[in-house]
Amino acid sequence: MDVVYHTTAQDYVEFCRHSHRTSPWGRTLLVSKWMTFPIIVALLLFLWYHSALGSLLGIKVLALALLTCPFLHGAMQSYAAKSQLKEDGGRGIVGEIRLILTDDMLTEVTEVTTSAARWTDIHRIDSVRGYTFIYVTPMAAAILPCRGFPSPELYEQTVEFARTCWERARSCHSMECS
Repeated sequence: MDVVYHTTAQDYVEFCRHSHRTSPWGRTLLVSKWMTFPIIVALLLFLWYHSALGSLLGIKVLALALLTCPFLHGAMQSYAAKSQLKEDGGRGIVGEIRLILTDDMLTEVTEVTTSAARWTDIHRIDSVRGYTFIYVTPMAAAILPCRGFPSPELYEQTVEFARTCWERARSCHSMECS
């Protein structure tokens, strides 16, 4: 199977956000930011005012911060991903991508590089909200956005073929398969 599709900066942002949500260190980072900052702010307010007013204000700020931190974390991730694209120019990440899928391997061709991976070496395939991410390493993936394909049917066929090849390779990984 040989397909050509397009990716945008928003696709890369979605990949970064998905990777942070699904990786153990990304979840740990979110929870530590989500809990640490509000608690420190609440404690500082309490110490600053040394009174019931400070305690009440601290509790309100803590509650507000606990509710808003997950949204701020997502906004910070988006900003970081977009900044990285601006710095690097996005070449090889944003733009036209050619994906060549065979029974044995995946090959991704961009304007700056060609990379290939055997299905036995693929770490995982995640599909979420119109995206499929084929992880060639624990943190690097081929990004397949549904809207970047010529048709939704071609996107679905591509994802299905990739999953079939990967699952076949995984089941044969521990035994000799022909």
